[in-house]
Order: sequence, then structure tokens, then C-alpha cells
Amino acid sequence: RDLPLHRRLLADPAATLRDIERFHRLAGYQRGLFRDEVSAFPVEPGAEGGGYVLRITLSLLPDSDPEEALAVLLPDWLTHGVRLVRLPDDGPSPSSPVDHPIFAGITAALEARYGTVLTGPFFQTRSANDSRLFRRAGIPSYGFSPFLVLSTDTIGIGGLNEGIALPAFLDGVELYEELLRRLVGST
Repeated sequence: RDLPLHRRLLADPAATLRDIERFHRLAGYQRGLFRDEVSAFPVEPGAEGGGYVLRITLSLLPDSDPEEALAVLLPDWLTHGVRLVRLPDDGPSPSSPVDHPIFAGITAALEARYGTVLTGPFFQTRSANDSRLFRRAGIPSYGFSPFLVLSTDTIGIGGLNEGIALPAFLDGVELYEELLRRLVGST
């Protein structure tokens, strides 16, 4: 969010979407904010029966239909007769309420540390975590990460050996500890 180019491109999403060159200047994870995507994992040897397996994941916008997206992203002519085995999807996950005390505690901890900050909910592309399972069970769950990520750190996001600067990691651990103390009422 601190790179001037990305700020300009995201400040007017409609203009960015109308101009394909402008759109392709966004980082890959930012392009996923505007479109359904398919991601492939490395090819692996199959089970006892031999052959090979290529795991793929659909990253869909909130209102996308998985069947329609699959037909568009992986049409028959592209898969050349490869058999696709679709595992049951978990379906959309409900949102956690933004008026919940945990969300208020996260906001208060961030503002105590950094002053007024913009808080979510934010749509994250190419991301899934176990919070979706808790939310389906009626347990509010928030994708809070206490770590400041520098623009240079985003280069490795989604790749092997993701990492952040050690001072940012230590500061994030301290912030998370402060948040937990705030939430349980300790001092």
C-alpha cells in the first residue's frame, strides 16, 4: 500500500480495469481482487495406481459461482481431456460481525500503537485459512496479522520461503501479546 504506483492504480479501480496495460502493472495478488483465478501446484506422483496428480485451487470473488468459474477458467479445450476430480468445496463462509468485542479489541490495540488506522473487513485474494471453519460453526473469527509488511516483503508473498524483517516480526509478536492481554482483561 505504500508504493505510489499501486496507490495510483488502486485509487481508480474502474480506470485500471479498462486499461489492460495498467491492470498488468498491479502485483499478481492485487489482480486477484478483480477476477476469478486458478492456481496450480507442482505435479506429484499419483497414489498406488500410478500416474500423476496436479492439484489446482480456484480463488473466486465473493459472488462467483464455482461451476461457472471452473467452466470459464478450465474449459475442455484447455484441459485436453485430462480428468478433473473436484473435491467438495466448503462453499462461502459467513462474515464475522464488525461490532464484536474481539474486532473492537483489535482496532483498539492497533490505534493504541499506530493512531487512527483503517480496519476491515477487507477481501483478501489467494488466501484461505481455518477462520472460515470457525465462522461456519458460529464462532467469530478475524484474520488479524500483527506484522507490518513492507512493500519489499510482498515480492515473496505466495512463494517459497516467505519472510518478513526480524524487527517487524518481533514487533508483531509484542502487539499480539498486547491484544491478547486486552481481550482477556489482564494488565
